[in-house]
Parts: sequence; C-alpha cells; structure tokens
Amino acid sequence: MTFPDAPGRGKPEKQYVEDPAIATLETLGWRLTPLSDVQRVGPRSAILRDRLHAALSRLNPGLSPEALELAVRRVSARERLGLVEGNREVHGVLTHGFSVRLDDDPGGLPSRTVQLADFVDTSRNEYTLIRQFPVVGEGGRRIEFDLSLFVNGVLWAVLECKYARGDLGAALSEGHLQLSRYQSLADYVGRGAPSVFASVQVLGVLCGSEAVSLGVYGAVGASARAFAPFPEAYPQGAAWLADALGLPPGGQPNPQQILLYSVFAPENLLEFARSFTVYEVKDGRLIRKLARHQQRVAVDRVARRVLGLLPVGPEADPAMPAGDIGKGGIIWHTQGSGKSLTMVWLAQKLRQTELRQENPNIVVVTDRVSLDGQITGVFGEAGLTLPERARTTTELRKLLGATGGVTVMTTVQKFADFMKKPGRTSGRKVFVLVDEAHRTQYGDMAQEMRKALPGATFIAFTGTPIEKRNRSTMRVFGPYIHRYTMLEAVRDKATVPIYYESRDVGGMFLANRDIDEAMERFFPDLDERETAKRKHATLEAVAGATSRVSAIAEDIIKHFTRFIEPSGFKGQVVAASRENAVRYWKAIRDLQGPECTVVITTKANDEDQFAQFSRTAKELEKLTDDFANDPADSLKLLIVVDMLLTGFDAPLEQVMYLDRPLSQHTLLQAIARVNRTYEGKEAGFIMDYWGITQDLKEALKVFDEADVQGVMKPREDLRRELEIRHRRVMRLFGATRLTLDDALLMLDDAPTRQEFEVAYRQLAQTYNALLPEVNHDGIEADFKWLSVLRHRAAQRIDRAEAADYRDMGQKVRRLIDDVVVADSVEQVLPPIDILAPDFIQQANREAEDADSEKDLQALASEIAHQARHEITLKFPQNPAAYKTLRERLEEILEQQRLRRIDARQAVGQLKDVISSLQQITFGRAHSRLSADAEAVYGQLSLQGVADETLAGTLEETIKKLTVVDWSHKEDVQREMRRQIKRELRAAGVSAEVLEGLTAAIVDVARARFG
Repeated sequence: MTFPDAPGRGKPEKQYVEDPAIATLETLGWRLTPLSDVQRVGPRSAILRDRLHAALSRLNPGLSPEALELAVRRVSARERLGLVEGNREVHGVLTHGFSVRLDDDPGGLPSRTVQLADFVDTSRNEYTLIRQFPVVGEGGRRIEFDLSLFVNGVLWAVLECKYARGDLGAALSEGHLQLSRYQSLADYVGRGAPSVFASVQVLGVLCGSEAVSLGVYGAVGASARAFAPFPEAYPQGAAWLADALGLPPGGQPNPQQILLYSVFAPENLLEFARSFTVYEVKDGRLIRKLARHQQRVAVDRVARRVLGLLPVGPEADPAMPAGDIGKGGIIWHTQGSGKSLTMVWLAQKLRQTELRQENPNIVVVTDRVSLDGQITGVFGEAGLTLPERARTTTELRKLLGATGGVTVMTTVQKFADFMKKPGRTSGRKVFVLVDEAHRTQYGDMAQEMRKALPGATFIAFTGTPIEKRNRSTMRVFGPYIHRYTMLEAVRDKATVPIYYESRDVGGMFLANRDIDEAMERFFPDLDERETAKRKHATLEAVAGATSRVSAIAEDIIKHFTRFIEPSGFKGQVVAASRENAVRYWKAIRDLQGPECTVVITTKANDEDQFAQFSRTAKELEKLTDDFANDPADSLKLLIVVDMLLTGFDAPLEQVMYLDRPLSQHTLLQAIARVNRTYEGKEAGFIMDYWGITQDLKEALKVFDEADVQGVMKPREDLRRELEIRHRRVMRLFGATRLTLDDALLMLDDAPTRQEFEVAYRQLAQTYNALLPEVNHDGIEADFKWLSVLRHRAAQRIDRAEAADYRDMGQKVRRLIDDVVVADSVEQVLPPIDILAPDFIQQANREAEDADSEKDLQALASEIAHQARHEITLKFPQNPAAYKTLRERLEEILEQQRLRRIDARQAVGQLKDVISSLQQITFGRAHSRLSADAEAVYGQLSLQGVADETLAGTLEETIKKLTVVDWSHKEDVQREMRRQIKRELRAAGVSAEVLEGLTAAIVDVARARFG
C-alpha cells in the first residue's frame, strides 16, 4: 500500500525550517526521495521493503529469500515489548546484525551473520530522506513525520520542524510535545504510533525563523530535559562545514546546520547508534541514553591520542603534540556532567577500533569502595562491556592475568600490596581509566599501581584537577585531552546552576575570625571562656557552641521547610567536626525539624554519641541511595563532616548548609553535590554559615578564569531573573493588564499562545525557586492572573484537559491549584453544547445579543475550540469523515486569522461545520446506514470502494465478534481480521490495499466498540 505525497506544510515552517534542513541533509549525503518512489511494508510500518531488500542483498551476498524475509521481521515493530524495550531489541539487530541458519548457505557454514548496515565503509549504505512521511497509528490516526531518515530502508531518525515566532524555546517545546505524542508518551498514550520507533536511533527538533535557528537531539522515550544541542561542528570543524555548504567567505554555519552535520550526517548517525548509545534501568524503567557532545568529543579524542589515529579536522585533538601518540592524558569534565558514562563509552570505543584483535584489558580505578560499586553498576546497566569487580588484591591479580580481554573495576588501594606477590599479567595492552584522579594519584599507592601495570596507558577523569608544586594532575597524567567547564554544563542543561547565599545569623561567621574574638563572642562568661580555651582552642570547637548551633539549626529549619521541602527536594548539613554534626542532629530534632540523620566515620571504640550512627556498608548504601533518588523517602537532611562531600550523586539534593572550612578542590567538589538535574529542579543552593567567600576565591585561582566562570552565582541574580521574566510575559499583553476576555482572545492566535506558554513556564520555574519570597512589585498578583488565564486558555482549547504544570515545581503547583479553585473556573461565555439539537438556535441568539466585534470573536472562538475538541475526541471512530471536517474547521480559522472573513461570517460558517459534525456523530449522512456503518463506509471510500451494502455487511460482521473485552483478545481480533478480509475479497478489493484497509477498519471497530 502506498500513500499519496502529502501536501506542503505551512509556508513559514517549510520556508525557514524544512527547506533549509533538507538542503543541508542533501549536502551531507542524504537523498530526498518522493514517497511515491518507495515500496512500504504497510501503512503502519516505517520499513521501505524495496530498499531494505536491495541493501541486504548488497551487504550480504548470497543471502536467500528466506533470510531476507527474516530480516524484515527482525526490524519490524516490537510493540508487545514496549517503546524502549522494543527499541533496545531492534538496536542490537541494526548495530550487530543477527545470525541465520541456512542449509543452502553457499559457504557450507551452519550459520552466518546478516548485517543491516556497514559501519566501516559507510558509502555502501543507502541514505534516504522522505518529507512528510505518513504512518497510521493507534486508533487509525494518521501521523506525519516532517523529515524521516532511512538507512538501507529502515527508519533511523525522525526530525520535527517548527517555525519559531519570538522565543525559540516555544518552538522547541512544541516540537518535543509532538514527538511525545508520536511515541504515545505520558498524556498522549493511545494517540501515537510507538511501534514505528523500534528502529529509530536518534530524534531531533529543528526550529527557526527568518533570523535565527536552533536544533536539539535526544533518544527515543526521553524527556524534553534530556534533549540537547550539539554546539560544535564535529568532527571536521566549522570551516570545513561552511565550505561544504557553500557559504560565502567568512560565513559561519548556524546552529541547525551544526546539529544536522554533527549528529545526523550519515557517518555520525551511524556512530551514535553503534558507539554512543546505552540502555539503563532507573526506578524499574528502561531508559535509552545518547552521548552529549562533550562525551562524544572526549571519547574520540582519547581514542585518537592513544591509538595514533590521524585527526579528522583542525579541531580534532589540539592537545596531542608530535611524539605523544600512545600516551595518556586528562579528561576534565565538571562535576555532574556524566563522567561515568563517558568512561563506559570510552571502554566500548577502545574495543571497537584497531585494538579489536588485541582485545585489551581495561582497568577502571576509583579511590573509594562506594564509587567502585557505583561505576560498576553504571557499566553493568549499560550492558556494553561486562565488568568484573575485583574485591580483593588476589582477585585483581587473577583478573589481570586472564587470557581474554577483561574490564576490571577496582580501587587504587588494592594495588598497595600487589607487588609483594606480583601476578602474571596477560601481556595484553592495558588502558587504565582513573576516576577522580585529582585525589589519590600522587602518593605511594599510585606508584605501586604503575609498577603493577608497566606499559599501561593512563587516562585521568576529574572534575577538579590540581596544579600544585607537589601535586599536579597534569604532571602525572599528561595534558588535557578535553575540557568541559561548569559554565558549559549549565548552558547545555547537563547540570543546574548553583546559587550562593551568606547566612550570617547574628554575626556568627567564623571564617577569618580571630580565635580570641570568636571565643569572646560565643562564650561571654569569662570562666566558661577560659574553660573552653583550655579544652578546645579552635574555631571548629567554637562552631559547636550551644547558642550558635541552636540559632543556625533554627534558621536551617525555617529555610528548608519554606523553600526546599515543599518542592520535594532534600539537603545536607556540613558540620566542622563529628561532635558538631551530632549537636546539629540533636538541635534539629529538638526543634521538631525535618527528619535527619548523621553520616560520619565511626570507630570500634567510639563513645555512644557516635556509635549510634555506625552502619554496615550495605546499610549506608541503602540509606544514601534512598535519600538521593527516592522522593517518597522520609529522610530529608543528611548531616555530614567529610563523608558524601565528594563522589555522592544525589539528584534530589537541592541545598547544602555549609558550616565548616573547605578549601580548593574539596570545596568545589562539595558544592557540586547540589548541581544534579531532576524534574522540577531549576537550581541548587549553597547556604553559607561559615563565610567561605575568600576560600572560594582562593580555590578558583588555580584554574583559568574561563574554566570556572559562573561556578556559583549570588542568590540575588535569581531575584533579578524573576523580575526580567515577569516583565517579558506581561509585555505580551501591552503596557497595562488586559481583561481576561481580551487576553483569551489574544491567545487564540497560535504563535502568540506558544510565546506565552514558554514565557509563563520560565516565570513559573523561577517563581517556584524563590517562593515564598516573591511578594513585591506586584509579581504575585500578576502571576496568579497569568495562571488563571493559562487555565482558561487550556480549557478553551481542549475541554477534556487541564494545563500541564508538572515541570514547574511543587510550590507553584499548589499555588496554582488554590488560584484556580478560588477562581471557580469562571466561564467567559455560558457553555454551548454544540451537539445539542437546538445548537443553531442558541448560537443565533448569542450572535444577535453580541454587542461588538469582540463579542462575536469570543463566540466564534468558543464554538471553534469546542468543535476542535469534539473532532479530536471522536476522530478514531470515523477518521475519514472527521478528517475532512477538521480541515474545513482549520480553513475557517485561517481565513479569519488572515482577516478575509470577519467574526460574524466565521460564526455562520462554523455553524455549518457543527451541523456536519452532528450528522457524522449521529449517523445522518446516509439514510440507509447507521453511524457505525458510516464510519466503515468512510474507510472504504478512501480506497475507492464506495459501497454502502458492503459497509453494512462489515458492520454486522464486526458486531457479531465484539464480545466482552474483545479488544484485548488477540484470537478475537485475528478472527475479525480474517472475516473482514473475506468480505473485502468477495467485493473485489485489490490485494495491494487489503492489509491496510483491514487494519483501518479494525481500528475503527476498536474505537467504536472497544
């Protein structure tokens, strides 16, 4: 079955987004092909049968017809497995091929591997680009992908294009929502075609206008937050790309062209699929992840450096001087930007390149047991390289002596005794990936590790490298191979920004304070002060003064319960000593603060106040894992001294209450605990009770200014951002606030509504971070008005849905709920039942009573929104009829938008649409047919079979089989399909359309009777 070529898109989208994207893709090697020139497996499939067969024959000479058919089945949709589960299965087939056993194999072998793509000589593949590719999805819905990229006849990528009017973020958001609907994600369950995405390797959203463009890419099933740009033209550089695109001298490729080249150029798309994809299980759900740009570039640069491969372009590896081939170096990626996955992809890359025959040993080294377990878990869940965890030095010796290449996970401490009884190594090439290399790679253990692994190549991974006279990460490991700064991570939304606030409660800062002054401040009684001096003459001891701890604990509780806990996030309290940690725990508990506990190092002979916090490794692992990842976990605050300040990945942690001195890389690592991303988390916060400002300045001096720019911002910046976003959204409605009615009419314009949606979301996110401290300059009143406006606008567009507030934070969601309830969901116009028998008379009365053009516009808008809702709701029940009606409705609205008709004329034409809608709904279009038979008749008509008698017969056939819960019984549906095909064949329906027509009729039956 073939679809006719789809009509062109709206002019701006086609002109400013689709056409430029197609031009770039064609330059990169994709061939634009009309839909009519390909043969499809079926209307529900994204496999081009003719192209796949030809490619399989070309890539696998001598393949039998049976194997060809098997290949088609292997890459067909795995709907029964679920979206990402099916995608993982097909990904393995596409990237690794599959084995077939054939008795007539010309080589006489019992089996052979069938390849669906050539990853080495990529010119042997066929790259097909189709515009407006249609698919029949769930409920018979027709879906059209703007740009579809096929490798050897299999759909590998889908690009959604959006014209951007105003803020590019609005277009990106709309594009992602469209992809979510296609995949039937979240609120769109049952409204897409998820099975088609089984073979899709990368998704993209492109948006642009006359002046600007942007693009992001992401994985199947990913949230909008997981989509990212690719900010550099990789691997051959911007100059090469500009030349390839034929840009004028000095011209620079725009962000859309850079994304299309770096991710979707044929060779790069193949590389993302083969080398930069993992599947992880999180909270029992399978997630597909793609490398972000810093991970892709870093892995490639390491591979080139250690293997001596020639750089592809001028920017490929500036860190590799002549003579350095085969040596190691440093990957400096800021905390929270995905170093563990970068290590996974590097390990995979090292096994895929020229070293494939050598099958090297890869040793992943950490300095803590907890990190060793964490990285082992990441490697294991990724499923790319099976990790072996060396729990003892003896196990380490055994693994390094194994005959096959292994991936060994170990801690640096296990090398301390290694050379006392050296083991026999395998003699293979060894690559050592050292995590958090700034901490333990300068002493005896590091030297022992190098003695144990002579000739190994060492690659350091760090978020905070050290450059001191006696401790230099660069001197130990070599030059930087790739750097990814804190500012870049925030820009790419790989981490959230960190905001800093001094909390000098009653002048209680201790940093840089003279010890005698501090003693006098907190121990006013002379005898008490002298006793304290004799016992604990240190600032850390002064920090534990009862009055000071109580005051700070009270401030922590007040801040946490007002700003952090309502959003569902958690925090850490960092104390100066174990004694002080316990004091904070008691104070917070006595003040009835949030649930908290102390996490400290304990000793066998500890006194009771410390011993009560002694935990086994498993107990600590469960406690920290629940705290970091489980929103339902009741534990809200962890009180620590040294533990969990580094290497602790806690997405739910949003605030750190800091009351101890920290310096240099330890300080930078500690504050990064709050920068991990999580839904609804727009920022991390450092509340400083010690006074670390000078310490922070000293810590940053060892880095280049550009590398640490924006590491922390004053919280005042967030308040200024709120004011800017408030002004931006209010400007949409003029200098003075409009009435709700007038503002609603403005939002009937789709581009204006998009711009409002993005501006509102940005305001809501910042508002949530600052609540309840926003009651100034009228912002609170304006935000409540905007929330009611958005709620009303959402209702007008779709009566069955409310506005979506999921990514705006818990505090804002509660406030909005209160506002909407208080507003009583007041109607702009009395409700009109467009399916009521007296609708025409009621609409006429409303039109006659209208006092102005504005009132008529409101009436037309109300009718149009209700009509669109009814058509969308009922579309699966009669796609043929409702499609025509939907097109007529949109035509009227477009005519009104272009001012070719006025509001009164629009109301008149909309009444005709409602009349037709009633006829379709109640089955009055054909006097001889019921509404159910008319729906079947519509599907027949689309294929040129306008037979009312056949429609009635098929209705009877279907109703006989619609037993209870039949839509979930495959045997009943199979019999239904068999009987429908029999009737269609008897009526002379051609074999070409038989399968597709049968499926469409069954979908209608499911919608009407399921």
